Amino acid sequence: MYGVAIASGKGGVGKSIVSSSIIQELASAGKTVGAIDADFSNSNLGRLLRINGDISITPEKRLIPVRQNGLSFFSMEQIAQDKGIAMTGEEYAEIIRDVLENGIWDVDYMVVDLPAVISNEFKSVLAYFEDNYLGTIIVAQPAHLTTTERVVKLHQINGVPIPGLVEDMVSFRCTHGEEYPIFGKSGIDELAQKYGVQVLGKIPISMSVQEQIQSGQKVRIPDDEVVRNIAGAILTARPQKLGFVQELKSKAKEISRDLLFKLVAQSILIINKDVNIRELQEKYSFPGGTTIGLVIMDDRMKEQLERLNFRIDNGKLVAVGEPKTVDLWIYIRGVALGWAILGKKKFPDGRWVDYDIADAWYNGDARVFGATSVVRAISFYRDIWAQTRGVLTAKLGPVIERLV
Repeated sequence: MYGVAIASGKGGVGKSIVSSSIIQELASAGKTVGAIDADFSNSNLGRLLRINGDISITPEKRLIPVRQNGLSFFSMEQIAQDKGIAMTGEEYAEIIRDVLENGIWDVDYMVVDLPAVISNEFKSVLAYFEDNYLGTIIVAQPAHLTTTERVVKLHQINGVPIPGLVEDMVSFRCTHGEEYPIFGKSGIDELAQKYGVQVLGKIPISMSVQEQIQSGQKVRIPDDEVVRNIAGAILTARPQKLGFVQELKSKAKEISRDLLFKLVAQSILIINKDVNIRELQEKYSFPGGTTIGLVIMDDRMKEQLERLNFRIDNGKLVAVGEPKTVDLWIYIRGVALGWAILGKKKFPDGRWVDYDIADAWYNGDARVFGATSVVRAISFYRDIWAQTRGVLTAKLGPVIERLV
């Protein structure tokens, strides 16, 4: 079973309609298809596909999805019915894992309609498919290309393939043939070129979608060429080894406790020698006196490798032995600390992508806890880290490249 996901950087851009269209086209091509509506709190894929029926459970406690016209389908809407759903992201991720691992699917392709942005549910999908994941179709909209770019960058940081981009709502097509770009000028071609991704199609707004809904038909993008392009990209895609799954399995690049301690100690010496900390304090209204606990974790963010405490006193960054209180905790993967200093991340296959301390935070490679932790984290990576990383890279870069 090959996996493919449909994602977007923002809700309301037509992602589920694209999913519905792809599912129908793959079925028309003679493929058996499974589908999961992973947007649990706002499910609508089943209604677009006109799915009726209930999920069953075997005596062995395995899940039988709804089977209809050759499609096997799961949605929390079939379980919750008219009840609202407001679980945590981790709970949603656990449901995805269970449905994939304990569902009786027996299909060629599994299409997962994801909630907007990159979520725990998405990481569960990737972890399940490992070497059978074909990639993510990313749906954009002209007014929200910035959010689309963030999703593309997160895919590249995690080594996840993108068969292509689709831009929806590019214009409104009137009955007399003229088109009006009511959400702004299309920018998907420039974005695709920037990141080396292909554009699979641009979809105008059409009243035919609403007509399909009102008439009780399955909902499908009216532009058949775009649908064929998307399905064709999926059918011709070959599974790639997912970068982040390789990371989880790789032991070779984990940094030892001893090397981590030496790396942090050397960083403190370099910062105190080559960075004017007192000047940064004045410039960014950073008074000092705050105790920061840095906890360096293993690659799975499960085991603590090293813990160090710091404070700025009299314009110097100093280590603190056993402070009575810690104002801010920073947990970071050891290898991610090395990447953040380098400004780039290395995959097991040798590829490098841009990477910063902010990327570590956004991607879950680093976590912050404590009073005003989010505000402090933003201030740190925007102001302090931006001024110090270049110095650390110049001094430690060659050593870190060998370590990671």
